[in-house]
Amino acid sequence: MIKLLIKQKNLFININLRKRKGFTLVELLVVLAIIGIFLSVTFSMLFYNQKSYSFIDNRVNAQNEYRFIMNYIEKEIGTATEVKLLNAVDTTLTVDAGYRLIYVGTTSGKGSLFKKEVSTIDQAISLSNIPGLTIEFSRPGTTIIRVKLWSDGDQVLEKDIFTQNAAFADIDALYEPQKYNFIRVKFVN
Repeated sequence: MIKLLIKQKNLFININLRKRKGFTLVELLVVLAIIGIFLSVTFSMLFYNQKSYSFIDNRVNAQNEYRFIMNYIEKEIGTATEVKLLNAVDTTLTVDAGYRLIYVGTTSGKGSLFKKEVSTIDQAISLSNIPGLTIEFSRPGTTIIRVKLWSDGDQVLEKDIFTQNAAFADIDALYEPQKYNFIRVKFVN
């Protein structure tokens, strides 16, 4: 508040040059700048948290899919009476009566676990949202099958499964270590 004092006949008179009824433009700009900085920090934290949540949620879902697939394969191998590891380019392998073929196939770029039995179309066991899901079988020992799952996201799950009751139909696979894409199991109805 600016005051002007005027001397008039030995009396001092206070005159207000400006009466305060609002904010100046500078004050408004400073407040808007402070609010803008606060909002930009708040929204950047919000977007970062949303991105982190989405990443973690996808990772947890992929791990759950891996576990489901691994548990299914372990159950199939554990209850099988015969196991054979196979390689094939496509899923046109024929399946004899009493056998099941288990593999990972891709549908629209996403890997899914499939099984094929006699005279049936390929049945999806797990329709996953994991891009580039791949499975690999190998035989590190006489009664062990190593199953390895991985995806484009570089997540890897590897498990050694003990074949409890199964005989191997491919003794040569033990002496010629290689990787297989399919597993054929014989089961009892």
